[in-house]
Amino acid sequence: MDIARSRYASFVKDGVGEKYRPEFHAGADDSRVLGEDLFLHQVMTQADEPVPVNISLDLLLLFIAKAFAIEIAELTGPSKKRRFSEARGVATWLVSEMGLCTLADLGKLLNRDPSTLSLSLKRTKEHMINDHMFELKLRQLKFNLLQSNS
Repeated sequence: MDIARSRYASFVKDGVGEKYRPEFHAGADDSRVLGEDLFLHQVMTQADEPVPVNISLDLLLLFIAKAFAIEIAELTGPSKKRRFSEARGVATWLVSEMGLCTLADLGKLLNRDPSTLSLSLKRTKEHMINDHMFELKLRQLKFNLLQSNS
């Protein structure tokens, strides 16, 4: 650890005379962390922190609709069919997992009360615990969503 600190101190000292270089001040996703965005995603995931990402809710809904083979209108519509409510639960989990917005904001988009989405999030997490294949599907969906935004 001492060697790493020494080398970092030397790196900083050598660069003091240089002009401002934005690549040394922030990643694209989060200015609190120095380093590549991939490194940021790895560190934040290990720390059980939502990784800040810049993904539109429209893109999120498009991915979910495709994954569940439904229309976006069915996500935002009044139907309580299992497939549609499960897809809304996945949207809620992704929003929570990725820190995209509040449940209130998602509720406005999906025409649902935030308390309904909170319950849906709880059910989705329980489903993930009890069904390994469902959990894998959601984690793959999250990975694909992050890749599409790179």
